Amino acid sequence: MGDVFDRYAARKEVNPDRLIFTRNGEIIDANQTVADLGLDANDLIDCVYDPETINIRFNSHDGPEITINIRRTDRISLAFDEYSSRSGIAEHNMLRFEFNGDEVHPDSTPENLWMNDNDMIHCSFGPLYNGNANGANEANGANGANEANEANEANEANEANEANEANEANEANEANEANEANEANEANEANDANDANGANEANESIVIFIKNQCGEVIRFRVRRSTRMMTIFRTYARRKGMRAQSFRFMTNGEVIDPALTLARLGLADGDMIDCVLNLCGC
Repeated sequence: MGDVFDRYAARKEVNPDRLIFTRNGEIIDANQTVADLGLDANDLIDCVYDPETINIRFNSHDGPEITINIRRTDRISLAFDEYSSRSGIAEHNMLRFEFNGDEVHPDSTPENLWMNDNDMIHCSFGPLYNGNANGANEANGANGANEANEANEANEANEANEANEANEANEANEANEANEANEANEANEANDANDANGANEANESIVIFIKNQCGEVIRFRVRRSTRMMTIFRTYARRKGMRAQSFRFMTNGEVIDPALTLARLGLADGDMIDCVLNLCGC
């Protein structure tokens, strides 16, 4: 099916990685064939476009709303800088940014914040991160110079001893080098074998289940290399809701959407629990 998906994406002039293909609610693996899926003439495949860039709206109490387009994988600080520039503010560190009531770290990305197109970020005056760093550095400037001089005096006294210790350490290291080289070679041979097995496992297609609070179970067939975020978004679309509205867990722990099935150690037939995320966190 991968060739079919690529041709479809080419006709639509979009990145094929941003398309999610499903049939009867199950994600279709690019390695699957028409025979694997049991497709007949005129059968229908559903396709959802997950755009590479999204529009983020910035709103403040005393200024106009500003819309900024950004890639899902870019740091959100790029949008902060653009907003500050358009608003005539020197630095974004002078502002506090919040999404769904939570402060937004500038190193976050729209993807790991689970942001959708046209989501709103609220901003207000007030330092968020490293707001007082410059003041602390100025206060420590004079002390830093004195400490450096004291450190230099101590280092001069120790130079002769350090030279002798270095020579002794080198003699011991030379004796160990041959053994370490042999051990490294043996480890590499074992790793090469493991890498080949790991690549095959990542491409393996498995079935997992998502069970909600009402006991309803939905089945997904996906590759072990698929990120959980793709599965969560597909599940949410089927429910007519946003992925942020749900909390997905395995063994009682919340799942990081950036991880893959392989990283989570999920196996064929494993179950994921899903509950409504009422607190918005």
